[in-house]
Amino acid sequence: AKVEQADIENPTIRLNDGVRYKKIKTGFGDDVVSLDSIVDITYSISQSNGAYMYSLGRGLEKGADGSSDEAASYKVRMGAAERDVPVGIENSLVGMKRGELRRVSLIGYQQVLNGNGSTQPPFPASTIWDVEVARINKRKQ
Repeated sequence: AKVEQADIENPTIRLNDGVRYKKIKTGFGDDVVSLDSIVDITYSISQSNGAYMYSLGRGLEKGADGSSDEAASYKVRMGAAERDVPVGIENSLVGMKRGELRRVSLIGYQQVLNGNGSTQPPFPASTIWDVEVARINKRKQ
C-alpha cells in the first residue's frame, strides 16, 4: 500500500515522445525551466540494465589528478537549433526548478544519439539519466 501511495503522490510522467520521468528530489524557488532558458545541469547516465556509463557533476568521475567532478555542470540552451542534449532530455527538463532531480528513462527511444565529437561517441538511446538543475537563466532577447 505504501508503494501505491508513493506512486499516486509522485507518479511517473510519460511525455508525448515516449520519454518517462519521475521526480527524485523536489526543487526550490520560483524560476522554472522553459524553452527560453539556459540551464546548467549535472547528470549521470546508465544503460537500461542499470550499468553505469558516464556522469558530470555527480562526483562519480575523477580527473587525471584524482579530483572530483562535483563542481562541474553542463550548459543546456533550451530550444537551440543545435541541441546540447537529446531532445527527450530537453523535453523532460521543462518545468524543473533549481535543485530538482528527475530520473529520465529513454528506454525504447528509437534513435542513436550522436554524442559530442571524439570525446563522447554515439551511443544507443536506451538509457536512464539522473538530471539535476544547478542553475536557470533566461536567454537575452
